[in-house]
Amino acid sequence: MIWRMSVPLLVGASVVGLDQATKHWATATLGGQTGPAMTTLGGWLSFDYTLNRGAAFGVMAGSDVLFVVVAVMVVLVMVAGIIWYPARRHSMLFSIGLQLGGAAGNLIDRVRLGYVVDFIYVKLFPVFNLADTAIVTGAALLAWVWLHPDTARPNRVATR
Repeated sequence: MIWRMSVPLLVGASVVGLDQATKHWATATLGGQTGPAMTTLGGWLSFDYTLNRGAAFGVMAGSDVLFVVVAVMVVLVMVAGIIWYPARRHSMLFSIGLQLGGAAGNLIDRVRLGYVVDFIYVKLFPVFNLADTAIVTGAALLAWVWLHPDTARPNRVATR
């Protein structure tokens, strides 16, 4: 039980810490610039400071209360899932932690700032942040585990 809870919580806390640190860096470094707040790192990657007041990709901007309520519900459901769902694979626990940390990182922005700080721009994608990356990576990993149960080994518990 302790192991099942500690892995996603440690991963989630790490994601929140990295997410908030990088958003602080982006705000301090890119947010105060005059003109376009963009730093290009080659032809495909740049840092583009953006305030996202909507959901994914800026959809439904201005629905702040709705986003906060939904984010709180998602975080609570994930924590409840960690407590009551018997995850049997390390990869599943890790994926839940990624998603939990990403949701919490963006929730912190919404509650504290009223918007989410996005700053990573990869050509052909909308601007995003580390929390978004953790959510997408965690969801993809979770889908992989569910669709390929034979490739994911169950957690080993020593019996003596």
